[in-house]
Amino acid sequence: MAALYCTLDPVTAVREVSQIGQPLQPTILVSFEADIAPVFDGANPAELDRFAMTAEALAANDWRVHMAAGQEAPTQRFARRLLGAGFAGMLAPSYARLAPPQARNLILWRWTPDRLRLIDDEARLRPAPPP
Repeated sequence: MAALYCTLDPVTAVREVSQIGQPLQPTILVSFEADIAPVFDGANPAELDRFAMTAEALAANDWRVHMAAGQEAPTQRFARRLLGAGFAGMLAPSYARLAPPQARNLILWRWTPDRLRLIDDEARLRPAPPP
């Protein structure tokens, strides 16, 4: 299942991409303007409970182990259930090291170009013209 992982602020983005304890790899930060709904509130324990999920299970960082074994992680199965229930994405707490409690990630499973627009008013991400 395709997913676009976003954060709501640049500091959380840097924490997310460097959370394994390795040196920071080359990273490009971009901004989007989005009009996407409905989005599941993964920070709300009552909403998690409706889908038989807990904050602890959502925070599990063993998804790499499952993927390396060719398996789907429990959080990936949860995402499939949410997508099947009509959600376009989920707003979830950041579990990155040193992330403050209010840090949030936005994980999108369904989006269209007319609802998710890259902000690049200065054309910094467009290819340079040939010399």
